[in-house]
Amino acid sequence: MINRINKIKSKNPKLRKIFNIIFSLFNEVLILSYIAMIVLALLMIIVPTAIVFWQSPEDVRVWIASIVGGILSVVVVPIFINYITDKRKTEDELRKTLFEENKALYAKLSNILVELLVNESSIHKENTNSNIKAEKSLNVVSPLKDFLKDNYSELANTISISLIWDIVEVCQECSNSVTAYDNIRVKTEKCFRNIRKEIGVKGKFYVNNYIINEFCDSKKDKDI
Repeated sequence: MINRINKIKSKNPKLRKIFNIIFSLFNEVLILSYIAMIVLALLMIIVPTAIVFWQSPEDVRVWIASIVGGILSVVVVPIFINYITDKRKTEDELRKTLFEENKALYAKLSNILVELLVNESSIHKENTNSNIKAEKSLNVVSPLKDFLKDNYSELANTISISLIWDIVEVCQECSNSVTAYDNIRVKTEKCFRNIRKEIGVKGKFYVNNYIINEFCDSKKDKDI
């Protein structure tokens, strides 16, 4: 069964992405089940203890509550806070390290994507038939395809799988003979959002059509 799924995944990229999402959901469900088991185990300990606590005399409860509160405030809470702080620091340091190591790749990819948007915008504004536009789009997307081929081994070990698939989707969209510029723009925005997410930049990102049009106009002036 697993071999059949792997064969289907290898033949169809879209199905592969769907299967990856399904498997990741299964992993999340498995993690949630482990958490649920831990919570149930804790409840089995906490509930009987709480019952005994409430059935104890008031003076005993005061002492128990003060001891437990002291342990929580002095030991458990600081350990938990330090754990979260250290984890965030580790993630930030790892993100910074990866960004510094892959800075050139991110910059090159961003330049290619911007150039792609400018060229595609210019092509789709031309008063030519769809076949000519499709042929030009194939030429325009070549640098992005070359980027994937030349750097795939490095990309596979550094950037996220989702970003690689977003790049592939841009290539596929540009290779589609009946595509529209808006479709390409949406796919490209996903790439930029993933890049920003990986390097730790917060906030959403949308392609600024004004800037793209300015690039197109300056390109026309150069051609003239």
